[in-house]
Amino acid sequence: MRAIELAASLFKQGLSSTALEGNDIELTEAAPLEAAGPTELSFVANAKAAVAAAESRAGCLIVPLDFAAGRTVIRSANPRATFAQALTMLYPAPPRAGIHPTAVIDETAEIGQDVEIGAYTVVGARCQIGDHVTLHSRVTLYPDVSLGARSIVHSGAVLGADGFGFQWTGQAYQKFPQVGRVEIGCDVEIGANCTIDRAALGVTRIGDGTKLDNMVHIAHNCQLGQHVVIAAQTGMAGGCVVGTAP
Repeated sequence: MRAIELAASLFKQGLSSTALEGNDIELTEAAPLEAAGPTELSFVANAKAAVAAAESRAGCLIVPLDFAAGRTVIRSANPRATFAQALTMLYPAPPRAGIHPTAVIDETAEIGQDVEIGAYTVVGARCQIGDHVTLHSRVTLYPDVSLGARSIVHSGAVLGADGFGFQWTGQAYQKFPQVGRVEIGCDVEIGANCTIDRAALGVTRIGDGTKLDNMVHIAHNCQLGQHVVIAAQTGMAGGCVVGTAP
């Protein structure tokens, strides 16, 4: 992709403030500032990176508005966000693969349009999957899990397993039946090996736009609001509430 084409597209989307400054070059890929070469794109997000940019060999930089002149640059009020959008143009998503033949899908599950389901994924009874959802390989959806449109679930995630509920009888622990469900909103991304337990009664909810890193555990009856972000290896006990209501 030509740098001038990239700059024009970003400008049209309102993500850059000016057209390309400097020489138009063919951009082959993106790279970290310290490793980028003459045909590669990188970005400058802060003052420390601006100092490092003096030594960078990057052919084109996405930079703050006040970055010094003299290089091939695309100026932006938010270089990191603009760079993220540029990556989607330099690395277009591959065509959606549809439903893999090894996936196991219960006949009562409802599958939306343009859904991708990876190898050895299991979708249980009465699950509902919205349009444009991606389930990567070896995802497990227990019965009564719903996923909103455009959500992404990475490999190894398990949604809808029983919550950790037991009642002491005086002699032993008796399992408290977990008869609730899980509701995932739209535009949610769930990392690899995450677990989200069904509610004991009622619903475990994950709000629209929420992002879970790898190996996050959400216990029964938790309520996560919209646009919540949780980093890796975080665990939440039953009934936690984070953010505004989904």
